[in-house]
Amino acid sequence: MGLIFDTSELILAERQRRSIADVISPFDPREMMGISVMTIAELQHGVERAIEPRQVQLRKALVDEALAAFHIYPVNTRIALRLGSLDAELAMRGEKLDLADLIIAATALDLGFAIVTRNVRHFERIPGLHLVRS
Repeated sequence: MGLIFDTSELILAERQRRSIADVISPFDPREMMGISVMTIAELQHGVERAIEPRQVQLRKALVDEALAAFHIYPVNTRIALRLGSLDAELAMRGEKLDLADLIIAATALDLGFAIVTRNVRHFERIPGLHLVRS
């Protein structure tokens, strides 16, 4: 099984002044590790919203480091179909999950990967999704 790192993991690393190498170091280097393309979008959102020049610089560096360190998984047709099914399933149960989290979850499910996250409360509602609490 591989690992998809949730955006929350990378944002926390940036706040704690840790590198992505620090984030992935506890895991087996033989394991496939990656992020959803949605994570890149969320990180770039943070760059654009930064106010202080130092914060902009740190966030840009995080995006660059993520692009270099991880395989980036795009949203393909299979993932889009799974995403639609997940969203409908949650809606029928009266629940809602952020689109970004749905994309990340659908990517992990499609690949048969677990999600490394601190955002367990959101992801634990998705049947069959394996979570690794960091």
